[in-house]
Amino acid sequence: MSHVQHGSSFVDGSWIEDPSASSMLVINPATEQVIGEVEFASTELADRAVRAAHAALPGWSATDPQERIRLLRAVVATMRERQDELTEIIVAEVGMARTLAYFQQVGEAINAFEDAADYLPEALAPGQIGN
Repeated sequence: MSHVQHGSSFVDGSWIEDPSASSMLVINPATEQVIGEVEFASTELADRAVRAAHAALPGWSATDPQERIRLLRAVVATMRERQDELTEIIVAEVGMARTLAYFQQVGEAINAFEDAADYLPEALAPGQIGN
């Protein structure tokens, strides 16, 4: 597995360099080899991300349910295409057995997105809860 490095944060639709950020090496617990480096955003950038998410909420809330379903299914398709790659990342990062990583970590994440797509129409349907 090659060394993965992310030296910026995705905020408000763009990759943003954060000169105040700190970083941490990701170590494979089985080999003690460095497999990546991740950034910890500064408080200022985290606040900026929260403000951007808050500002985006009305637009996302107005998004047609069929479009949301399409996006969720696209996530599912991409994760299935990359399931082996995602599994190898988890194996290296956590030291988990490959079969468990494949089915439990990646497979269950795929299932969660798929379930969200399947149940979204029912969840957004008008109705009364309780009496």
